[in-house]
Amino acid sequence: MTKEQSNELKFLSARNRLEGKLIIMKDFIVEQGVAKVGKAKYQNLFEISTLGLMLIMENRWQNDEINKLRQQLSREMDLNTKMMANGKIS
Repeated sequence: MTKEQSNELKFLSARNRLEGKLIIMKDFIVEQGVAKVGKAKYQNLFEISTLGLMLIMENRWQNDEINKLRQQLSREMDLNTKMMANGKIS
């Protein structure tokens, strides 16, 4: 495993842990309700957890798209290598 792959796995692991904590936070805030937490604090915490989850979803989508592009590039490079070996590309 390359250093880049190791770093990427660490990032994905941290992102998944953060997502879990944000879900717990959001569920707790909703469960407690405005009356227990206070309106301003409730709104702030709810917004923080919701925006955090939205950013994680966006990052997950970007990561999926990057992986698709990497796979496509790998297939195209394999095809080009085979074509070069067969003399179809010079």
